Amino acid sequence: MAFKLVISLRSGRSFFLAKQGVRHLILPASGFSNILQDSTTNASDVFAGAPLSTITPSLRGNVLADVARMVDAEVNPRSIFEMGVPGHCCNGYRRGTDKMEYDWLRNGLRIVCKSSKMSWCTVRKSWEFQFKRIKIPHGEVRRVAAFDELYLVLYTPTHLYFYRHCGTFGLSSVGQRTATDGHQLRIRGGGGVEDWRFALEDILGKLDDGANSCVRLAMMPLADNRIQHALDLRCNVTQKIFNGCPLSEVTPVVRGKRLEMLTCRVDQIVNPSAEMKWPDSGYCAGGLQRRGGYRAVCDWHRDDIRVECKSSQLQWNKRLRRWSFKFPNVKVSNPPSFDELLLAFYTPWGVYIYRHDLRFGLSLCGVRTSVAGHQIQVYGPRQEADWQVALDTIINKIDESDCGRVAFIFW
Repeated sequence: MAFKLVISLRSGRSFFLAKQGVRHLILPASGFSNILQDSTTNASDVFAGAPLSTITPSLRGNVLADVARMVDAEVNPRSIFEMGVPGHCCNGYRRGTDKMEYDWLRNGLRIVCKSSKMSWCTVRKSWEFQFKRIKIPHGEVRRVAAFDELYLVLYTPTHLYFYRHCGTFGLSSVGQRTATDGHQLRIRGGGGVEDWRFALEDILGKLDDGANSCVRLAMMPLADNRIQHALDLRCNVTQKIFNGCPLSEVTPVVRGKRLEMLTCRVDQIVNPSAEMKWPDSGYCAGGLQRRGGYRAVCDWHRDDIRVECKSSQLQWNKRLRRWSFKFPNVKVSNPPSFDELLLAFYTPWGVYIYRHDLRFGLSLCGVRTSVAGHQIQVYGPRQEADWQVALDTIINKIDESDCGRVAFIFW
C-alpha cells in the first residue's frame, strides 16, 4: 500500500483532521487491518458476547459494586445501608466520588468491593483473578485498614461469584507501589490448564477451602436482570459514540496493545530508514526481580532513541461534565526513562498520533507521582456534551501547542 505525505485542508470532513498548514500523514485504517483486526486473546474469546465484557474496567467495577451492594442487602435484610463518604486526601483536598476508600456502609461498617475479570496469564500459562489497591495496614503509611470488610466479585464468562474475604488469604505487596496503591490479591488456577472451567473449579476450591475464612455469599448468572439494571443506571455515553468503531469491542488492555502496535508501525512509515528494536525488559527498582516484557522502561527503540507510547480513549467525565483524554503513568523522572513520547488519541473518527513536548497537559498524581509517574490530561469545553465539538476543540488545542502531529488514521 502506498502512503504519502499530505497537507490537510479545511474542506468537508478535513475540517476536523488538522489545522491548515500542518504537515502530517493521513492514512486509512484499512492499511492496518492486520493490527486492528488481529486474533483475540484467550480471555477475549471466552468472554465474547458476555454482558459487561466490552465496557471499560472502571465502569464494570462500578456496576459490579452496585450489584454486590444488592447482594449484601439480601444477605443482611435488617441492616441499615448508607452510601460511602468521599472524605479527604492526605493533602487535605476533598476526594472525588471515584476515589472513596470504601463503597458503602452497613450498620456503620465500611465495606469495600473489589472485582476482577477472569484473565489468562501468558507467562504462567494459567487463568487467574487479580484484585488491586487493597488498602490494608502497611508500615508507617497505613496503621489501620481503610475498610472493615472486603467483598470480592469474580467475573467469569457465565456467572458472578460474591465472597467476603477473610483479610489475609492471597494478599501480597506490589513493591514500591504498596505504600500508595495498597496490596493485591491474586488467585490462580493450575498451570497449563487452558480450559477456563476447570481452572475456575480450582480457584473456587481455594476460596471455599476451610483453611481460610472466606465466605461465599452468592452466585449470579450474567443474564440476571439486576446486572442490566445496574448498568442502565450508569448509562455510558462513551460506549455509545464508539459503537461500530474498530477496537470498540475489545478490552481496554487489548486496545492499548493494538494502539501501541499501530503507533509503532506509523513510526516505521515516518522513519523508513531507521532500525526498530524491542527493548530489553530490564530489572525492577530493587534490581533483583526481572521486569515482565510488558513493563519495559520504554516500548521500542528507533535507532538509539527510546520511544514510549501512551494511548487514551475520548471519555465523558460525568463528574466534570466534559469530554477528555487521560494518559496515566508517564515517567518523566530526571533523567526520564525515554527520549520521545508518542500519544495515540483514540476517537470515533480515528486515531490521532502526536509527539508530546513533555509539558502540555502534564500534571502530578498526588502521592502516587513518585512511584506511578505523572499524567497527561486534555479537556474539552466545560458543559459541552457534543463530543464532535469537544473533540474539535481538543485537537485544535493540541495543534496550537508545541506537540507535533505525526499522523491521523481514519476509520
